[in-house]
Amino acid sequence: MQGGRDHIDNGYTFGDGAVAADRLALLHQVFAASSAALLARVPTLPSVVVDLGCGPGHTTAMLHARFPAARLVAVEQSPAFAARTRERVPGCEVLEGDAVTTALPPADLIYCRLLLAHLPDVAGAIDAWREGLLPAGVVVLDEVERIESDDPTFRRYEEIVNTMVASRGATVSAGPAITAALRGDRRVLRDEVVEYRVAPSDAAAMFAMNLATWRHDPWVQANVAASELDALAADLTTPPHGPIVWQLHQTIVGRASGA
Repeated sequence: MQGGRDHIDNGYTFGDGAVAADRLALLHQVFAASSAALLARVPTLPSVVVDLGCGPGHTTAMLHARFPAARLVAVEQSPAFAARTRERVPGCEVLEGDAVTTALPPADLIYCRLLLAHLPDVAGAIDAWREGLLPAGVVVLDEVERIESDDPTFRRYEEIVNTMVASRGATVSAGPAITAALRGDRRVLRDEVVEYRVAPSDAAAMFAMNLATWRHDPWVQANVAASELDALAADLTTPPHGPIVWQLHQTIVGRASGA
């Protein structure tokens, strides 16, 4: 298995090394129930399923468990994570490439979780994916609307991350951009924001692992003092922290008219 990078050297916002893989394993543990509930609302039984930005394969394994008879294709730009997906889900077709520009097979279901936060053109990405659907297919989006907490450590962490990601032309909270992209679209089957409470200890652990990666980002190093990052990292490892709520934007949308 390839080792990957825990620091950022290729624009991969939160890294793709061992620390990043551990963080994504915890993230999946925390959000699996919400994602499974969303997939249960898919209106048809798909024969071809695509998992975009699959990371180390946790969402891919979830899709395989939900739709075991479907042809399953995963797309991941990180060779390290692509290798992990192949190991985690044998038989899955794993394509190494960009989630927007990689050629996909015509699909009944295209799924992505927390991917749009890393893309500068949310509307363009959604349009591109919808064009690749089979006539009755759907794109399922599982993204962040916003994160709410009164805890000063959590709030400062989010402030830095949001500004860092914005410096790359993207937004951590992609939900409002989904609303803007699909406003008035008659092919939207589901589009709502659900409240999802996360244990403060889990949030702190995910944030601490992310911080270990993005503190090396050039924008962060140029704009945030190392002493503040050290203090923030220490605070994240000393629970308890205040409550934290994810507002999750969950969408199911059909093929674009005329596509």
